[in-house]
Order: sequence, then structure tokens, then C-alpha cells
Amino acid sequence: MKHQKRYSLHCGHILGLTAILYIPIGIFASKGLAPLFASAIVFCLLQQIYKNRKFPNISGPIFYALLILVGWSLVSYLWSITPDETLKTGVTLSITFLGGSILLSIGKSFGQQEKKVLQNGLLFGGFLGFTLIAIEFTTDAWLARFLNLNLALLKNPDVPSYSTFIFSVYGDSTPVMNSGMAATALFFFPWALVLKERFPLKLFFPTIIVGAILIFFTYADAVKLSFAVGLIILLAAFYKPRWIPKVLGLVITIGILTAPLIPGLFPNPLEPNKNLEWFSPSSAHRILIWKNTVIHIKQKVLLGSGLDATRGLYSSKDRVQYNFPSSLSNKAAYQIMYEPIPLHPHNAVLQLWLELGAVGALIGLGILLTILRYIKHKILLRLDQALSFGMFTTTLSLACISFGIWQGWWLSSILLSTTYFISILRTPVEKNSSEIGGPKGLDPTRYGDWERKGRAIDF
Repeated sequence: MKHQKRYSLHCGHILGLTAILYIPIGIFASKGLAPLFASAIVFCLLQQIYKNRKFPNISGPIFYALLILVGWSLVSYLWSITPDETLKTGVTLSITFLGGSILLSIGKSFGQQEKKVLQNGLLFGGFLGFTLIAIEFTTDAWLARFLNLNLALLKNPDVPSYSTFIFSVYGDSTPVMNSGMAATALFFFPWALVLKERFPLKLFFPTIIVGAILIFFTYADAVKLSFAVGLIILLAAFYKPRWIPKVLGLVITIGILTAPLIPGLFPNPLEPNKNLEWFSPSSAHRILIWKNTVIHIKQKVLLGSGLDATRGLYSSKDRVQYNFPSSLSNKAAYQIMYEPIPLHPHNAVLQLWLELGAVGALIGLGILLTILRYIKHKILLRLDQALSFGMFTTTLSLACISFGIWQGWWLSSILLSTTYFISILRTPVEKNSSEIGGPKGLDPTRYGDWERKGRAIDF
């Protein structure tokens, strides 16, 4: 009798290691999340091929929806105003989504052993990461500033050693952690699920509250707002699980279809207005960017300007001086110099409209609705589903008010944290059937598939 060969290393170890490194890399060098994601794909894929002698099955509605998006993105090369950027970003996007689909497929197949190892990695990574975040907040991000300054010196040796002020905003240096804190807000949800499963309530609640408070300490208002919205949806989904998918689906559909009209509803932040008291300088600047984005959307509504064409609209030579009035946040008037749209619109939906047109926006809507449907029908336990909706909402909110949709580190943080979550989902325990025989009995193969839909089909 041949003994089955055992594999001591599995993908739970690989993803568990990335979970340990996720927050530290995010807060100290957020762009490092992209190579971390790529490493996870390569090593997990090699392990699966070596173990199973076949490529992971990556079919499914979400994968096909992403495939359509990638296909349309590459087709936009034909009319893109920056065809080289479109082709380069399109190829990168194809590889990223393919890699993410591979990881998700592998994660969904995890057994209890792989899940346990990954859970250990998430627990340790969460405690390590939030401890480092607490230290950084109490030391004005000393370590993050030190690491970023040395990275800047490697790129440009002429950067003066005293130039730590480049990471400071009004004397606060913690904005250097903004990108990492956004990634941490996504990591919070799979970490919370593991805590709930492993810890008693008397330890779970204070631990999870401390983690949430640390995220709210971040300088970035976008992270705070998005995380808060995600927590609200989480609680609402837990207590009203039937309503939240419908509400989210309706809001997302209306929001995407009417997105080019929304910036016009905001007041002009360059003109004195008492309503501007509620806007921070960063939010006022975003509104200006969105208004400028709409101008370009109207020029090519149906097809857009081409994937990642936003980068080609303006350069440093096109910088404009903006004079903000003192009514903005009740602060003194100030001036800044920026391109009308700096690199990206800081809104994923508007970026889809601008670069891929109405067709691309509809494809994006299809992807989001497909994800909502998956959460509703495939994640059956109430807490798991509520956390899924919370994570989904936090991710979408951040995408709509902050980063560029095609940024590698941002897509990597989304796909990694989603993989963690999918991989550790709990399986509902089914009640034993009182039926002795038949298709649901204790020994269904003995009786065959009988009396199905009124037909006798015994073998």
C-alpha cells in the first residue's frame, strides 16, 4: 500500500506570512503591497501546481465580469489619447486581475488546516500592525518618516537630510501613513472575523474597539469617513440582512449612472460661500478635480478617452494657481498650485466614465452588482455576511473619494484583503436529516437519485 505524500508547506503558510507583513509594509512603504501581492500569487500558484498537477479553476461570474472590463480597457487602445499608457496599464491590469482570481480560487478551496494557519497569520499580523500604528501615532510617525526619507535619498541623493518637513502637514507627520491606513481599514474586517472566532467576547470587544479607534486616529478624512460608513453598513447588515443588499444595489446603481451630474451639485469652493464651512481644504480640492473631470467626460461620453488616459490630460506645465477663500473651514485664505486633474480624478466612478465612457461605467456597475449578489447568496452566516458588506462598502467609499482606480498598491491591498476574508469564511453547519434513505439520507449512494422531480431514477 502506497502512503500518500504529505506536503508540509501549503498556501495557508504563504498567505499567513503575507498577512503578517501586510500592515507593516502598508504603513511604512505602501507601494510594497504590490510586490507582496505578486509574491503571494507566484508562490501559491507554484505550490498548487506542484501539489495538484493542474492550474487552479478560476471561472465564475465575478471573474467573467472582470474579464469583460479588461477586454473593453484593451479595446480602448483604438481611440485612446495616450495609446502607449493604455496598452501598458491594460496588460498590467490583466495580470493583476488574473493573479487576484487565482488567489481567490485557491483561498476558497482551503481546508481547516490551511484556514487555521492563515488565521494565525492574520491574528499576529493584526496585533503587530496595530501595535506599530500606535507607536507611530505617539511618535509623530518617526519610523515611517525615517524610512521614507531614506527611500527618497536612494532615489535622489541631493535631498537634504533635514527635509523631513516634506512629510509634514501643519506640523503633523502622520499623513505619511495615509495610504497604509487605508489598506489597514480593509485588513480590519478579516482580522475582526478571526478575532470573533478565536477570542471570547470579553476579549474580542475591547480588542476590536482599540483597532477601530486607531484607524480613526489617522490624519486622512477619507479613511475615517469610509471606515465609518463601512461600520454602519456592517451593523445594519447584521440586524437587517435582507434589506442591505437591496439598498446598496439601488444606491450604487443610481450613483454610477448619475455620477457625472453629482459634482455640479456642490458649491464652487473658489467662491466665498457659508456652506463651505463644512469642507476641509482637501475635500474642496477634490470637488474642483471632479468638476474638471466632468468637463472631459462630456467630450467623450460613450467611449471615453482611453484606459489611464487621465495621466495624459495635464502635465506640470499646466498647473493652475487656486485661491481658496477664508470661508473654507473657517480658515485663512490660501493658495495652491495643481494641475486641473493631477494624475487621476480621485474618484473611481468618474475615472471609469472619463477613461472608458458610459460603456465602462456600465461594466463597472455590473462588477459591483455581481459582487453584491455573491455576498448575498454565497456567504450564508450572518456575521460573515455583515462583515463582507462592511468591507465592500469601505472599499467602494475609499475608491470614490481617494485613490486612482488602477494604482497597483491599491488594487493589491483590495485583492489581498479580500483573499484573506474569502479564505477564512466559516461553513454553516447543516442539521442532520431525519431521513434514513433517499438523496438526503445518511447513505445516498446506496439508494441512488430516486424520486427527483416526480421521476424514479434509481440506478
